[in-house]
Amino acid sequence: MATLNEIAYSLADTMGQPLNHMLIERLKFTIKYYRAEFIRQDITKNGNSTEYLQTVRIDLILVDELDDCMVSTGCKVLRSKDKVPKPVRKNYIVPFKYVGFMGFKGAFTHRQGQAEQFAKFNKFTSCTVGYDYKNGYIYVTNTTKLKHALIQDAFVDPEDVNSFCSSEDGSNCYNDDMAFPIPEDMLRTITDSIRRGELRVVGRDDKEIEIKEDKP
Repeated sequence: MATLNEIAYSLADTMGQPLNHMLIERLKFTIKYYRAEFIRQDITKNGNSTEYLQTVRIDLILVDELDDCMVSTGCKVLRSKDKVPKPVRKNYIVPFKYVGFMGFKGAFTHRQGQAEQFAKFNKFTSCTVGYDYKNGYIYVTNTTKLKHALIQDAFVDPEDVNSFCSSEDGSNCYNDDMAFPIPEDMLRTITDSIRRGELRVVGRDDKEIEIKEDKP
């Protein structure tokens, strides 16, 4: 599987500017944008593909259930210590493919707002762990004992997982020299779209350059 650097370099090379660093960085941003859009369409049509899923471990901390610095209820819930990577937008309510126990040993139930209050009084859901996604954070309810949780989804920017990297040698969990998480057929669609000139990028001389389709 190609890396993002390889993909962007190849596109820049077709424009005759393989050493234009600014152009390559612009192309990398554009590729990520197209990726998020095409993944959203693919999820709507076919569901999540394992080829673009990423997994992160999040640390959980106790916060007041309102999580408001001006108001306190005294009731505690768990919240992700940091904002989690932004998932690709979907046409259904559940924001992530998986949020749950470590080792994929059970998913939490996605419940929004008032649904959590009603769940406490339902005999079928009163003992189940739930979660909500608000303002970039994961909130875990019906337990205060967990220290960590797993999240898996297709994230808008693959590099966002680096904030949660726990690699012993200090290297990133993802960088642009690693395999870009996208199916090959989708990657071809993205590069063809760019080559057809659907997006114009700024070259080194600040003039707009149309990326031409490769000639046979």
